[in-house]
Amino acid sequence: MVHPVVESKSGNVFEVSGSPIEVKSLDVSEGGLRLELSKAVPSHKILKINFETQKNKLVDVYTKIAWVQGALCGLQFIVLDNATRQFIRTYVEKNI
Repeated sequence: MVHPVVESKSGNVFEVSGSPIEVKSLDVSEGGLRLELSKAVPSHKILKINFETQKNKLVDVYTKIAWVQGALCGLQFIVLDNATRQFIRTYVEKNI
């Protein structure tokens, strides 16, 4: 699931806003991922992504949109804990 996020006035808290956006993940790297979006989003937007790292274990990852090209966009991870970073690293290494 991908959710648009609004920063607090202090810039330290991210709050989910609006409805989730339907996406298709095209590829992932340790630094981010590339998605196909069901609707356009502004290039400066922060998004919260939920994905499964293990069976029945969901994690939240905050990203910022690095680029947009039509329905495609590149997301850069901005808040990522060490366990999730290691999961992504292992996933990428297995799928190269």
